[in-house]
Amino acid sequence: MLPFRLRHVLRANLLALAALAFTLPAAAQGQVYVVSGSTVAAIDPATHTVQAVIPVGASPARVVASPDRTRAYVTNAGSNSVSVIDTGLNAVVATFAVGVAPSGVAVSPDGTTLYVSTDGGVIQTVDTGTGLVTGAIATAGGAGGDVAVSADGARVYVASGPVTVIDAASRAVVASFASGASGIEVSPDGTRAYVTYMATLFGGGLQVIDLTAGFAVLATLNLGVPGPMALAADGSRLYISHSATFVDTGYGAGFFPGRSVFVFDPLTNTVVAQIDLGASGSNWSQQHTPGALAVTPDKRRVYISVPRLAAVAAADVNTHQVTATTPIASPGSVTVIGDGAAVVPFVINAVDDTATYADLGGVAIASVLANDSLGGVRPTLQHVTLALVAASQGLTLDEASGAVTVAAGAPLGDATVVYEICERATPGNCDRATATVTVRENYAIDAVDDAATTLPGRYALASVLANDLFHGAPATLTDVVVSQVATGASTIALVPSTAGVFVSVGTPAGVHTLTYRICERATPGNCDEATVTLTVDGFAIDAVDDAGAVTRTGGTAVASVLANDRFNGAAATVTRVALSVVTAATGVTLNTATGAVTVSPATPTGVYTVRYRICEIATPANCDTAAVTITVRPYLVSAVNDYGRGSSKVANTPIASVLANDTIGGVRATASNSVLSLVSLTPANSKIRLDTADGSVDVLGKTSSSVFALRYRLCEAADPANCAEAVATIELSGK
Repeated sequence: MLPFRLRHVLRANLLALAALAFTLPAAAQGQVYVVSGSTVAAIDPATHTVQAVIPVGASPARVVASPDRTRAYVTNAGSNSVSVIDTGLNAVVATFAVGVAPSGVAVSPDGTTLYVSTDGGVIQTVDTGTGLVTGAIATAGGAGGDVAVSADGARVYVASGPVTVIDAASRAVVASFASGASGIEVSPDGTRAYVTYMATLFGGGLQVIDLTAGFAVLATLNLGVPGPMALAADGSRLYISHSATFVDTGYGAGFFPGRSVFVFDPLTNTVVAQIDLGASGSNWSQQHTPGALAVTPDKRRVYISVPRLAAVAAADVNTHQVTATTPIASPGSVTVIGDGAAVVPFVINAVDDTATYADLGGVAIASVLANDSLGGVRPTLQHVTLALVAASQGLTLDEASGAVTVAAGAPLGDATVVYEICERATPGNCDRATATVTVRENYAIDAVDDAATTLPGRYALASVLANDLFHGAPATLTDVVVSQVATGASTIALVPSTAGVFVSVGTPAGVHTLTYRICERATPGNCDEATVTLTVDGFAIDAVDDAGAVTRTGGTAVASVLANDRFNGAAATVTRVALSVVTAATGVTLNTATGAVTVSPATPTGVYTVRYRICEIATPANCDTAAVTITVRPYLVSAVNDYGRGSSKVANTPIASVLANDTIGGVRATASNSVLSLVSLTPANSKIRLDTADGSVDVLGKTSSSVFALRYRLCEAADPANCAEAVATIELSGK
């Protein structure tokens, strides 16, 4: 069998001869290649029809074109190979064996080397002439990486988690940057990388990386879940598929499918437009989510795989509208085989402007670029140059800003400025327009001072324009623009949409001023100023004295000192006022969170005073003070009558203890917490005794039979003056 290289060369020569014999066209016609199932479909961009279906390997992943557009290379993830398509024949002319599950692929600028990402994050280099794998480079990422090569061929970039930087000459990894990267494009001048990434499981976006200075991040855009990218050949536009956006409504969360291709402007690092692919219905799941992208080498069209539509859409880069679709089953990776045409400049459109301005002088048109377009997008002076072609007397054009200015005293009537804008990238791509300014005499404008009295949280004035004049009539928001010049308090502000003055809650009481300006809408330089004088009254606040009482057992003496306090004519609450202690008392506590006043157990009897202050939360200087008087009473001493029977003939104890049913402060009286004393015994009898140590009533010996009334006194040991009396009845008999 012939060696592979010789077989490949012979087969290529035979196919080339066959092509000449049948005078088949080469790539000059231009085609769009789209991966579909186990084939690649070739679309004629002129008719948007499929011209050929080319069988390739199993599970094709990516298709890319060679720099000369004569070959297309398809990575076959299911058969571990790369199919080589002759773009003139629309046929596979060779198959290269590569590593496991090849996916991303890029071609060196000279067309001699393929860089193929394979399983395990390994980049294999393949010689396009021999089809042999010439090297394997382990990257810092995982499998399925996206591959890009700098225009000079010196660097290879692989986005798969981090972005791995490979030196093409030494085939060594020299650096890595970023994280969560899934896609990469490199600007034609090699100074920037555009990296799509996922920051979390819920979303990511695009990072613009400076490749000249330590991989600094120049810009970051949140784009939800980004999909594949495509960069115009001249680097003027970057197109990014929007795959999905994570949405959390509070009732449910999940990924909402995207339906647009973002149009990113590298000059301003902003998304300047979107190509909307629409939806098949109103259901959230019916969005036409974009897949792979490709830009024609002449940058006139963007081709978009739309799996839900089973089609490839062609969109105009100037209108950002889909102009045609081609049915393709399960469309995937897409590339364009160019027709050799030069890059087509964007459509440039300078649009006429009109304005009316007074002869007092000033800027009549902020920028003539405001309604102009370049490639369907408003240009800036980064995109175009601006030049004056001609101007009437009294008008000037600022070429650095696009502003058209009327000189003071300019002749009345219509005056014009003719200007030209040219695309910076293509200086010959130009257009002209005329800005017409109607110069008229200046209208009188008069802002008149106002005064009002108000409470916080209200409009002090419905409109400062109520007494202002414009051109001899009441000024209205149709004619003038109102703006705030200065305010004496940050909580007092002019509302431009209504011209009202609002005083926020928290504005200190007193006199405040606000200065405002009214300017004619048509002539913004025609202005006048006035002052609003505002007297802000504080909300009425009234702290009312309170009183309460508890015994020495302690507890809550006052449920809330706020109960009888008032704020703004209503009950004061902790949501409106702040409570603080001015003077305290030992054993008495004021809870500033609830307003409750409590007394600690065992606090000595007496009268205590706590002073407190309530202040408006929003306006802390608005306060009032009151006092809480707390009376601490003695413990309740309860002496309860007793009864006992005994013998008059012998010694005995008719009552074990008169304390048994007595209490002090709700606690049983004992020898330790009380003092017991005899008050009287009726009739008197020396044989009957009250034992003050334990409270027993004893008969000491033989005595007369009778009924005796023994009165005793029970006093609190800690407060001997706190006493109560009771009677113990003793019935003695001779039995």
